Amino acid sequence: MQSYTIIPLADHRLLFRKQNKDFSMHVDYFNIAQSLINLGWDHAGKKAFKRANELFRRALKRWKRLYGEQDDLKVAIALVSIGDISTELDEYENAEHCLIQGLKMLDRLFPYNHIEKTKALMKIGNLYEKRSRFIDAMEYYRRGYDSAKEMIPIEHPRFIEYCGNILKLYRKMNNIDEALQFYAECFNLLQKELDAIHPNIAQIHLIMADVINEC
Repeated sequence: MQSYTIIPLADHRLLFRKQNKDFSMHVDYFNIAQSLINLGWDHAGKKAFKRANELFRRALKRWKRLYGEQDDLKVAIALVSIGDISTELDEYENAEHCLIQGLKMLDRLFPYNHIEKTKALMKIGNLYEKRSRFIDAMEYYRRGYDSAKEMIPIEHPRFIEYCGNILKLYRKMNNIDEALQFYAECFNLLQKELDAIHPNIAQIHLIMADVINEC
């Protein structure tokens, strides 16, 4: 016959209070960390990069308290956010470390394509462009663009922004032939899906015109 251990009612209450407290702390940490990320991007939009960096780092500490050393999307996003802001602050070594760590974590979490991987690739490209490492920048920009073709609707402004990053980098590299080929690729892709008067089609023409004029 199976025996059972009877737990006194008072112990049940203590256990419930502890579990409820632990759950409340988890929810509080989660909500606060997410708010710190959102507030950080709000400050970044106002060019208050140092304050944004501080907020992102505080968020990362809270995520790590919740998840420890295990891979998690929130931790990866915080790392990429810190890396992106560090690029704006010209803290390039820290930017590279955080961006690469964030991308590696995203690769482990999502072996397939994912929008956060798309954004991380483009941010790494931006870092290398600012450091005048144009070949490395182009590699990440092209990887980000290939990812974006699957993850972002081509009518979205961000898609044309990514195309523009590549065209402008070709201009910096004085490679007009590659720029023209890529422009043709983008234009053909856009015109298959969008009306001739769509803003993204107008924008790709304007970007290419600037590239030609400045080469």
